[in-house]
Amino acid sequence: MISIRQIDAALGLLDLSRSEFSKEIGVNKSTFNSYFTGKASIPSGRLGEIQKWFENAGIVFTEEGGVNPNTSDIVTYEGKQGFQAFMNDVLETVKGGNADVCVSNVDENDFERNLTKEFVEYYRDELSKIKNFNSKILLKEGDDFLTVDGVAQYRGVPANVFSEDAQFYAYGNKLALITFHEESVQVVVLCNKQFADSFRVMFNAIWSNYKVIK
Repeated sequence: MISIRQIDAALGLLDLSRSEFSKEIGVNKSTFNSYFTGKASIPSGRLGEIQKWFENAGIVFTEEGGVNPNTSDIVTYEGKQGFQAFMNDVLETVKGGNADVCVSNVDENDFERNLTKEFVEYYRDELSKIKNFNSKILLKEGDDFLTVDGVAQYRGVPANVFSEDAQFYAYGNKLALITFHEESVQVVVLCNKQFADSFRVMFNAIWSNYKVIK
């Protein structure tokens, strides 16, 4: 398990105060501060949650007690908090000028279940401000639940070529593989331009064969 020293170092890397972080994880500020003064110990379950929160935010804890930003070519996100961190990464990537996004096998009910209403509204509003934003989404034919209608383009594919097992998300030089479960979500992001571009070639070949929904 991680140490108090590592938690403080991770907060520094993310430029978060203890007060801000206590709100993020839903712990009373005074209770959280007591961990650092030795007045209270962090329950093991809570410590595990804190470690997972940091890992989803891109922090790596080393076996030697160190703390580093995740510079790996493969990044994973888990749970609702991790999924929101992933969607924030998508947003920051397209804001940076990499605004060509391709998403396949989409059921946007999965997105709604794992994001807060406030975040969905914020995400859509921020996307609408991006110049030259080009987002194409493939979903199952007949699906009319479109969360970013007016911001992205949609096309429907027949059920026999639609997979419900995983969704694929190409943005910038990254390709994400997303699996949704009843109570959880997992995202694996490959930070590799070759993978992302290869996926776009296949995606656009399929895209050209089906009609625009909106």
